Formats: sequence, C-alpha cells, structure tokens
Amino acid sequence: MKDNVYKVNDELIFRETEFGWVAGGRLQENKNNNNLSCYLLKDDDSVEDTLKLFFELESLGIKDDPYYHKDDQAMNIFKETMQFNNERYVVELPFLKNWKELSDNFSVAKQRFQNLWRRLQRDKILHSQYLETIQDYLNQGIIEKVKNTEANIHKQVYYLPHQTIKREGRVTTSTSIVFDAASHQTNELSLNDCLWPGPNLNPNLLDVLISFRLNRIAISSDIRPAFLQICLANKHKDTVRFLWKERMEMRKWISNDTTLMSQWAAKGFDTYPVDTSVSLGSNKTKIVHNCIKCFK
Repeated sequence: MKDNVYKVNDELIFRETEFGWVAGGRLQENKNNNNLSCYLLKDDDSVEDTLKLFFELESLGIKDDPYYHKDDQAMNIFKETMQFNNERYVVELPFLKNWKELSDNFSVAKQRFQNLWRRLQRDKILHSQYLETIQDYLNQGIIEKVKNTEANIHKQVYYLPHQTIKREGRVTTSTSIVFDAASHQTNELSLNDCLWPGPNLNPNLLDVLISFRLNRIAISSDIRPAFLQICLANKHKDTVRFLWKERMEMRKWISNDTTLMSQWAAKGFDTYPVDTSVSLGSNKTKIVHNCIKCFK
C-alpha cells in the first residue's frame, strides 16, 4: 500500500498500491453478518488464443504468410507496368490510390540537408567521400540534374532527405548514402505511405538456418548495385528528387535520356546480367540481390 489516497465521499475512497489504484470504503453496519467482501479482476488468455499462438510458432516456415496475398498487389503492378527498352527495365512505383495526396516534403528535406551540410563541413573526410559518391552517381547516370524546377505544375513532386551511413571494416562500400522515403511534413503523407510495401524478398530465416546445419560450406555474397539495370518511368521520376549543394536538385534513379544511354553503352554496359536483375518468364519471376548458398 502507498500513501496516496483520493477520497470521493464519506463512503468511497481510492488508494494507490503497487498494482495500481483500488477502491475501498465503509459498508453498512450489520451486526448479524460476519462476512467480508473482496473483489478480484483478472484477465486470463483464453485456451483458444494460447493454442493459436502455439500452432503459429510451430508452423514457422511451413504455413504461408497470411499477408502474402495483400503484398502481391505490388508485384501485380510491377508485372503489369514493367517494360524493357532494349537497354534496361523501365518500372513504375507501386502507388496506392491515395498517392495524389502526397506533399512535396521540400521544407523537411531542406532542413535536413542543411544539417547534413554542416556535418560535412566539420568532417572533411566524410565530405570528400560524400562528394565522390554523388559524382559517381552522376557519372554512371544513376541520378540527373532537374533542368527546370519551376515547371512543377500538374506534377507530383517529392523530395527525399538523405544522409550517410559509415560501416567500418566493410570490404566493399564503407560509406553509403541512404534516402529517407518515410519522411513527411506535419499531418502529411510520406512517399512510403503512398506505396504498396510489397512482399518480403529476403530469404526465410528458418530455411537459411537449416541449410547452414545440413551443409558444411556456406557462401554469402552481396551483389553490386543491381538497380543500375532499372530505370524509373518518367511520370514517377519527380517523386524521388533530393537536394544537393548550390541549390542543385537532382532526381534519384537513372535517366531515360538517350545521351546518357549512349554513354552507358560506350562504357561497355550494353547488355544486362539476368541473374542480378529481374527475369520475368511466362511462369516465374526471379529477383536476386543478396545471395546465400550452402554446399556439402
């Protein structure tokens, strides 16, 4: 029992205990009745809920994910809108019906870029790595400059905040730029809010663990950016803008511009590796990003 007491009237009080507040008070005096009244409120899980949880855990890796069919919406949009232009795959973002409500998020992206820029000015090494990465994106045609930012009438525009992530000891890329599609202004939708999330393409954890137990040799690989083979459709390119120095605005993703395509081909990238891209056949779809294989 604690000392906190709240008196409602002469007959009812509330006293704080270690388990919360309890009600108490006087009972009408009855000299012929020696019984005391006590009330206990307890919420027990039903047997049905306990059994349901048990079978869900037991069926891990066996039972189909109940959310899979819902996530299929994104894959259906992908299959219906994807095209191949003899250079690479052109895809659309899997927007929900309410995507017209998407705000430009410019004020948030600007504020976060200013914070990022101050951080880069304090860390010269990180600044150099960031500039190098942005320039590499430009050289490879992954991003492009927005030529006319004033011509946004009748366009859906969204600005992605971005930041750097340093991974010390990483064999491949130690500094990566991450774009935040979950960012949004107050009481507004983010880009992620307007997109179908899509199915989880990561390998099933239980399958991976069992494969490691059954085999003696395991190989894990991280394929170099496969999105270089993917081009975003023109009508959605302005929804993945981001800010860069000197008020330079760029679109993330590769351009459909024929000049950049010819530059790409001139560098020897005139073919596409099926295993690191998306292969759509008549009966199956194969998507590969990270690869984990085990052998005896």
